Amino acid sequence: MNNEVEDTRAFINSHDWLEIILGKMITKDDYIKLVTKVYDLALELEDKDLPIKLLVDCSRQEDMEEMAEELAVKGTRDLHFNKIASFQLKPKFMTLLGTILTEAQTEGAEIKNFDTREEAEEWLGN
Repeated sequence: MNNEVEDTRAFINSHDWLEIILGKMITKDDYIKLVTKVYDLALELEDKDLPIKLLVDCSRQEDMEEMAEELAVKGTRDLHFNKIASFQLKPKFMTLLGTILTEAQTEGAEIKNFDTREEAEEWLGN
């Protein structure tokens, strides 16, 4: 049974950024729940006239269903972020990040992956 350490979750952190902590395995259902939660949180930030910045902790992620990958591309394109910083993304997911970059940047979002949380936070904060 999954516990919170392995589960994917999203929340607004102390910087007023959306933060996602990816779980070990991301299924289609996990991703649909995640996007719904992220969308609601993004609306909260918009209501406060805050920029929509997203910090994604990829350190636990080991696998992802193919359908979840397709939804990740669509979800990033459909939600309007100002900046997205991920960190500790595994090499096998770099192709997916490249696809997301291509899709989201056509909408004007800046996206970068970093080795550490500190680097990601520093970039998001500027």
